[in-house]
Amino acid sequence: MRRAPWAWAGLALVLAAAALAGLLAGTERIPWRHVLALIAQPSVREADPTGAQIVLMLRLPRVMAAAMAGACLSVSGVALQSLLQNPLADPYVLGVSAGASAGAAVVIALGLVSALAGFAIPVAALAGALAATALVFGLARSGGRMSGPLLLLSGVVVASVLGSLVSMILYLSGAQDRMQAILLWTMGGFSEADGTRVCLLAPVAIAGAGALWAMGRGLNLLAFGEDPARFLGADVDRVRSRVLFLAALLTACAVAVGGVIGFVGLIVPHAARRIVGPDHRALLPAAFLGGAAFLVLADLAARTVHPPMEVPVGLLTGVLGGPFFLGLLRAKAGKP
Repeated sequence: MRRAPWAWAGLALVLAAAALAGLLAGTERIPWRHVLALIAQPSVREADPTGAQIVLMLRLPRVMAAAMAGACLSVSGVALQSLLQNPLADPYVLGVSAGASAGAAVVIALGLVSALAGFAIPVAALAGALAATALVFGLARSGGRMSGPLLLLSGVVVASVLGSLVSMILYLSGAQDRMQAILLWTMGGFSEADGTRVCLLAPVAIAGAGALWAMGRGLNLLAFGEDPARFLGADVDRVRSRVLFLAALLTACAVAVGGVIGFVGLIVPHAARRIVGPDHRALLPAAFLGGAAFLVLADLAARTVHPPMEVPVGLLTGVLGGPFFLGLLRAKAGKP
């Protein structure tokens, strides 16, 4: 814990630098001092309405959405890996992201995006994430206990089935605009970032991450296994149910603002552990900041790797995360 504040400060600086780079990136060159002035000073926005439109309505919501999605997915990954004592667990691999995506796809296909004052997609994503989580964990229980290999297999199967469901919805939705919206959703990205939705969901995401951080001691105990955690005084069933709900909630928030983006919840937690160690009271804030910075940088790379076209950020994280997952799987298989 001693080095944690320094690590948090360093990650916060990386996040700030990544956010500034994201605000500067684009076909319209705007000096960084002017960007900061547009954000902070109303008089500058009045004098340069075009610059204000570019920075505040296009670039800033995109950076905020990427940071929020990255933080949510990373914190969810930390919680699930601890709960399951499995370094391969993450919202994407376990089918939670696929469930949230399926819920969002149904809402888009039915043309309900503007319903409930913008809450239709987040509510549907949360419902889908919770349903997928319950299904995966129900399938993975054997004899009253959770089987690690069966859990991963169940997650892959559920994610595949839900992916096929989304593809079917995409195929059957007749409207071209809805088909395109669902397709972009399945690939993940922030080109259509909605600042209003981000502002609505950010308090939920921060509260969910804070609730997991408050459960840091329970997560530390669960890392030793269910029986040792019970012996040490943890209410395992209560902690498990809360962690599962919060992980699904955070994943739904991420999907609601950026679509399906895989492997962030796998890569960042492992990197954060190398920096601050396994104590969840230090690890969760590090993963929150590191995940936000990672996905802002990934989105920046997706925007600049092949201009003027944009690469969906979900494809980019998939290219990075696939080999990382296989490396972890190989390392885990090699252990006695």
